[in-house]
Amino acid sequence: MRRLRLRQGLTQRDLAEAIECDESQMSKVELGERALKRLELTAILAMLTIDDAERSELLVLGDKARELPTSPRNANLLPRTLRRLASYEADASEIFCTTTAFIPELLRVPDYVRAAAKTSFTPTRTSLDALVDFTAHRQKVLYQQKRIWFGIGEYALKDRTGGSLCMPEQLRFLLDIIDARSNVRVQVVPIAAMTHPLLTGVVTGLRFGDVVPDVVHQSSFEDGTFSENVTVTRACFRAFATLRRRAMSPETSRQFIARRCADLPEQAGE
Repeated sequence: MRRLRLRQGLTQRDLAEAIECDESQMSKVELGERALKRLELTAILAMLTIDDAERSELLVLGDKARELPTSPRNANLLPRTLRRLASYEADASEIFCTTTAFIPELLRVPDYVRAAAKTSFTPTRTSLDALVDFTAHRQKVLYQQKRIWFGIGEYALKDRTGGSLCMPEQLRFLLDIIDARSNVRVQVVPIAAMTHPLLTGVVTGLRFGDVVPDVVHQSSFEDGTFSENVTVTRACFRAFATLRRRAMSPETSRQFIARRCADLPEQAGE
């Protein structure tokens, strides 16, 4: 909704006036924290210059949005960019993510979420609990029929974020997802391949079919930036394809993770 609005030069206030609600409610809609009622969505679509096929598809998406659970408690304590990313993940048909030093957010167990957060900022207990709950909320996309690909830097799997007791649980969860979800593909990127321009932190690419343009998100500590520039998104998706070729195969990646998981108990006693 936000991208369609901006593309046509409209403000949140314009849309809010069309459905007679407060501007803050439109902000929540764009952050995925409030679903539009059918009549509200119909009124907004009447303002937009779109063809019948797009209008029909957006009405279907609106119906699906109303079926989704609302954001967990205290989600408002988290960065707006994170909430926006979660909204995009829920709407996307394909998700691609590369990480250098940490396990991807969508694949983290609660203890790892807490440990990783503490390495980049000093959260309060309430905000940390909110982040754990919100991560679980985001992970629902793993169990939907979306194509999801993760390129995980080898260093992230060799690191001991959260300590030796946390990592075995984290790696077992990775193996469980690999084995249970055919729509999720995990590939380990060797340290030797980390000179690739995408491996400079966390980069997420999102595709939405033919409804709206692709989006790329670059994480930066607690925040992040989005780009819908066609030149940028095309370059990123070409780079994702290159990275998939350079990474270990999915089968070899699973073996690598399993070996790493098996090695950890012995290391825990050192």
